[in-house]
Amino acid sequence: TDRNPVIEFSAPSSHLVDTTPQNLRWLMASYRPGDLPVDRSNPEAKALADKAAAIGALVMEASLGRFEGRYEDALKAGRKAREMDPANRAVLFEIAASANLLAGRLLGQNRLDEAKALLDEALAAGEQPLATYGSLATWAFVSNQPALARDTIEKALAINPNVPDTLLKMALCLKQLGDPKGAMAWCDKALAINPKLLQARFTKADLCLALGDQEGALAVYQDLAAAHPAEMLGQDWLAYGQLMAMKNRLPEARKALDRAVQLSPGDPRAWYTLGRLLLAQGDSRGAAEAIQKAQALAPEAVKTWLAKDPVFGGKP
Repeated sequence: TDRNPVIEFSAPSSHLVDTTPQNLRWLMASYRPGDLPVDRSNPEAKALADKAAAIGALVMEASLGRFEGRYEDALKAGRKAREMDPANRAVLFEIAASANLLAGRLLGQNRLDEAKALLDEALAAGEQPLATYGSLATWAFVSNQPALARDTIEKALAINPNVPDTLLKMALCLKQLGDPKGAMAWCDKALAINPKLLQARFTKADLCLALGDQEGALAVYQDLAAAHPAEMLGQDWLAYGQLMAMKNRLPEARKALDRAVQLSPGDPRAWYTLGRLLLAQGDSRGAAEAIQKAQALAPEAVKTWLAKDPVFGGKP
């Protein structure tokens, strides 16, 4: 045939029955050119078999590297295999997968240029485009390019419109672009597919507040505080406490605000809000201490807040 038999021989590691590191090590140890059912007296067949075995071993080396978190080694093996067969989809799959994972690690280290180069390489490989577009969208977010992120997410949605994480990325993108109503629509789509997606639930609470839907935000925070309190940040407890205080549910608000200052002791808003609540509960001493802590963190801001806050005799 006019098709390279190496391509037929090498399959992506994800197609193996068992792709645990132990099994991959066993395959690599037992993988020899002589295992291939070819006529080794034929020089051309022998050369193809040797090449297939070499590429297959490199593919498994790349797979094992990915499983063990050695993304640089995995990518190196994939690139070496690509030199032997540039069109091999198994090889391109490993390059795209390893490049995506390594780019994600670099994004976490704020090494944006290196991450972008890897994502471009992954996209050029032509395999795993959905994952690559998702990673590129993350890169655009981190690079403060929400419009580029939106365009990239649209490409991912054209491939598969029903991936909750991708739908959530679109919601976050529109939120950053100042379209909370549009963002809410995409957030709801993500939650319709996966109601347990925590980031989508936190995003929904933020969007409810942005849209003035305090009841909706309170309902979301109540569910999160009951089921996933450890996942809530200081800012989440602050928003929850504020909403509870507005409902005059002061004991619950106090618990939430105590948690807010515990998790975010450097947030003057949390201390100021706690001070307001303590004063409403008749604890003037505790209120004064909380306000003093807020003033120590942001004296000018707190001065402005106090001047406009009727609770402290200010004029709104």
